[in-house]
Amino acid sequence: MAVNCSRQEAANLRTLATELDLESLQEPLLRLEDGENSLQNERRLVDITDELRRLWLLKQSATGKGNPLLIEKRLAAKLAAREILPPNWYDQHIFYCSGMAAAQNYLQHYLSRFQPTERNRLKILSWGGYYEILFSIEVVRRESVEWVDAKSEEDFYETLADPSTRLVFLDPIAFAVKMRVLDIERFLDLWNFYAEKVPRTLVLDTTLCGRNFPLSSLLGGLNPSTTVCRITSALKLDQEGLELQNAGILSLYNSDENLLYGSWKELMEFRDWTSTALTGEEWSRLDTPFFLEQRHATDVFQNNGLLAEALAGNQLALLESVSYPQGVETWHQSPFLFVQTHDDGIEAQGLMTEVLVHEIRRRGLSLDLGASFGFRQHRFEVIVPDVSSDPSDGGRLGSTKEPKTLLRVSMGSGQGPSANLITELFCDVFSYPSLDCLRRAYQSRSRLTQATLINFPFRPFQAHQRPSEKAGCRDLTVQQEALLESLPLLPDSETRYWLSTADVDLNGGPYEFEEREFFVDQGVFMPNFLSTLIFRQITLQEQDFENKDVAIVGCGAGVEGILSAEAGAEVYLTDIDPVAVASAQKLSNDHPRMHFYSGNLFEKVPAHLSFDFILCHPPSVELDFGDPIQAQIYFSGSQFITELLEECKVRLNRSGELWLALSDRSDLREISKIVFQGQWQLDILQRERLSDFDLRGERGEYLLFRLGLSQKIER
Repeated sequence: MAVNCSRQEAANLRTLATELDLESLQEPLLRLEDGENSLQNERRLVDITDELRRLWLLKQSATGKGNPLLIEKRLAAKLAAREILPPNWYDQHIFYCSGMAAAQNYLQHYLSRFQPTERNRLKILSWGGYYEILFSIEVVRRESVEWVDAKSEEDFYETLADPSTRLVFLDPIAFAVKMRVLDIERFLDLWNFYAEKVPRTLVLDTTLCGRNFPLSSLLGGLNPSTTVCRITSALKLDQEGLELQNAGILSLYNSDENLLYGSWKELMEFRDWTSTALTGEEWSRLDTPFFLEQRHATDVFQNNGLLAEALAGNQLALLESVSYPQGVETWHQSPFLFVQTHDDGIEAQGLMTEVLVHEIRRRGLSLDLGASFGFRQHRFEVIVPDVSSDPSDGGRLGSTKEPKTLLRVSMGSGQGPSANLITELFCDVFSYPSLDCLRRAYQSRSRLTQATLINFPFRPFQAHQRPSEKAGCRDLTVQQEALLESLPLLPDSETRYWLSTADVDLNGGPYEFEEREFFVDQGVFMPNFLSTLIFRQITLQEQDFENKDVAIVGCGAGVEGILSAEAGAEVYLTDIDPVAVASAQKLSNDHPRMHFYSGNLFEKVPAHLSFDFILCHPPSVELDFGDPIQAQIYFSGSQFITELLEECKVRLNRSGELWLALSDRSDLREISKIVFQGQWQLDILQRERLSDFDLRGERGEYLLFRLGLSQKIER
């Protein structure tokens, strides 16, 4: 590998620490900058990187709220200044809370303008596409919207010739089992030939090839009537691999400046309707000098390219192929590579992974077993693609054949000695004559299963999961449809996995919120990050709680009850678990404005009481896990939500609000549909996204729904 040394890495980190004004890290980084190029120092740099990220997030959480409009305007100008556009082309840029949110918003906006019907059918064509794009297209597919996911260039151009193809999603670096690079010159010739017959929109996803993609050349060669949109995830490659805050960027290009401005304005309004903009606190995490800089991405692409070249250039007995973009252009690159072995079954890959993990530990390398790409550190994972290598299998999605595995290696930007040694590791392991020889050498038999190995693949929705096909969706307004489509939807397999592996803390002990400590009794669920959505809103809206009647349904430890009472509210706490009620009552220290009831929903609450606020963190997962503790926390089915909403209708005062704290483990779209059918008004009061590596250790998306009644239901 090129310049792979701990000293250079330490110098890079010291630059970041200076830009973030984190003085405490300067001295240890200076020592490492003057130290030797060793694995030990490389591991220290990994620890300092984690500390840098932690200190910055804590600093911004405490002090940085930021002005979203000013920060977005400044960063949009930064993007525009770096865009070299051909004459008579114009651009606009919009930031979203994620790349998927950007894709879904654009699709919904396009559909609202196109208005597909049986007589005015829309065909969407895609080439490649990372899972966010495929997921977003799958959501909107219906009888009047056809989707063709091309599996070869010939399929792509054949569908492009169809006049009903009006919207084209294009990933210049496409991958399934093999990575494919699109021939841009051929594409331009055929696109312009067909563009003279029917207007089309081109959507580019350049996340994988970075900002080296020759956008100016593409625009200069396109028919001027073409509307172009570029979608990118700004989560890792644009953030020095620190993953400070999820973000997506939607860039619009058009030769008609007025038309461009109109589309930009409508999309900004759409973003507001769907609550997919970044908040002030989220913007503050991204408000760094290095956001959108390309030095990190350049190192990531270089490290992956060099590893792919080294593996492909060796005759290794166990190695069947290395998949990485082939070509001489600077944008023919990727932040990861696929490695396929001759025996690619689950059991074989389990053994391979076990051997690799053993050798990584023995050699002291910085190479983690983990998902995703674009970090500073290096990582690898086992992928079970939802695609067969046999094109006759029927397509990218929903393959029923026995899964084949791929090893995805995602080299980071790290410039320590591990980069060279990782190449040696793979060469050593793959050079064994056969899998049996490898097994005998390590005297091991694979103990890993498919569940512990794989990154969850993208799977097609079942019919009942498609929001556009659910009963009642035809009656929704455009705003309600847009909000529905913006909500995350996890496959059942992923929901079941994350909930079954989640830590359930019933041990009791101190719980801290905003430098205050609350003691939770043993046997009561400890508040988690989802609980803090409600806690935070109470503290932000203290003035709204004064002299109000508040009900806490499922009060648990009772923290939100104390915060509400301290804000001046009369608070009524109820929980089906008497242990929780007793613990909350003890925690309240007999506060005169707090009243406690043990029962299901409002069962024991006096019938004459009604409320200005009802706060609830409900169990809201359809999957039954069998485990009684998990069932108590998570499982309810839609019947519980329906019963809760019906009781709240008669308990809520006019202009009252019902707050529901929910996560992406729930079927948020089904819950929203029930809300809309019940004639509730719904908006998203708060939305937070945590990655696998967030400080709080709870991955996923968390939302606080605020519901209001269109009209009061009298008892």
